[in-house]
Amino acid sequence: MEDQYIHPDTYLKHLLVVTSTIAKHGRAVIVGRGANFILPADDIFSVRVIAPMEMRVRNVALEYRATTEEAKRRVIRRESRRKAFIRHSFNADITDPIHYNMTINTGKMGIAAAVEAVIAAVMATLVDNP
Repeated sequence: MEDQYIHPDTYLKHLLVVTSTIAKHGRAVIVGRGANFILPADDIFSVRVIAPMEMRVRNVALEYRATTEEAKRRVIRRESRRKAFIRHSFNADITDPIHYNMTINTGKMGIAAAVEAVIAAVMATLVDNP
């Protein structure tokens, strides 16, 4: 796939179909890809996961065995591409909290606690909106 070019409109068309199909089957977790901009807000629980730049750079440096400078460039490039994709495809700002039910800062909360918080929030939402 890396050597093949897919026109952005074609990619988006297929993304819409795949995401909608997954949602129809239900009980799924879709990571990224703008699912919260594709699916009806009343039918999903959307979580934005954030972390301080230093933490993201450190994690990327470790994962890719990169220098701090290279890791920072990777983080900034990836973030820019994600923001541009959402802006171009859905005319939305990925950082606007209005698009999410919950935001988790893994710089302030570990992964295990974050998972528990999301589960509790989803369960509370199901009780409030059966």
